[in-house]
Amino acid sequence: MSRFSPRSGFTLIELLVVIAIIAILIGLLLPAVQKVREAAGRTQSMNNLRQMGIAANSMNDTAPTLSPGWNAWWMWAPQRSGAWVTGSYRGPWGNATTMGDVTYFYHMLPFVEQKAMYDAGNGLNLFASASGTNIWTMPLKTFTAPNDYSQVPNLNIQYGWLAGNAMTPWALSSYAVNYQVVGRRGGDPYQSAQWDRPQSIQGVQDGSSNTILHAEKLRQCASGGNMLLHGGWNLQYGPYFATVGGPAVKFQSAPTIAACDWTRATAFSASGILVGMVDGSARTVSNSISVSAWGLACDPSDGSPMPSDW
Repeated sequence: MSRFSPRSGFTLIELLVVIAIIAILIGLLLPAVQKVREAAGRTQSMNNLRQMGIAANSMNDTAPTLSPGWNAWWMWAPQRSGAWVTGSYRGPWGNATTMGDVTYFYHMLPFVEQKAMYDAGNGLNLFASASGTNIWTMPLKTFTAPNDYSQVPNLNIQYGWLAGNAMTPWALSSYAVNYQVVGRRGGDPYQSAQWDRPQSIQGVQDGSSNTILHAEKLRQCASGGNMLLHGGWNLQYGPYFATVGGPAVKFQSAPTIAACDWTRATAFSASGILVGMVDGSARTVSNSISVSAWGLACDPSDGSPMPSDW
């Protein structure tokens, strides 16, 4: 008679037990991994905001003003005397532009190591190419927050006079600039004459450490998008906050893309929103901050002390 040795291996029950243990471990580890990723993303975003803050201060020292929030060849431009004129006046940043309307971030390019992009159009023409690539199509790492859960880095728009009416991918930004600082404080953002003005950091009356200059904002929002270099012609495409409704319109916390409000800055998670101050520092603002405290932090010249929840 032949003798059979027993087979080595796992029984079905043992395999099911192992699979169940692995599933439990994965379930326990995933939240921890997500928290680590979010923390790393917040660190990177904080660094981006600091870099933009340093760039803004360098911009101010060079001009010596901040760039206007938005300008174009057809817009009104302010003179140092305070008079407002139209036509060929060129401010410290070469504005108005000769081709295309541009945002505040366009004039920041030389100060975030993107001078080649800026020089491609001599600081006057948005519709230029650097190294064979159209500059308005180029998303930049400095303006991309890792925790921004928007789906796309570009927004497709077509113009009859540009690229043969073809759809063109316009670069988006995960950050926005405070209209109350780079536009006319308390002004109407739908009036182009109330954007283009020379605002200096020294002119921020409430103090550069008490006034928000930059904040996180979703790249894709409802039917609009937070365009990096273009979009002042239509606020739902512009990288701005504290526009419609004034400074005391609080940021939104982790909205869905469909329910997003394009007039407001955005906290990407329950941890709060990251903001950059006029002095170049960056900080987290809690989602529980009051509307009034947020409004005071966005208003550069209200003259009121910051409340305790700031």
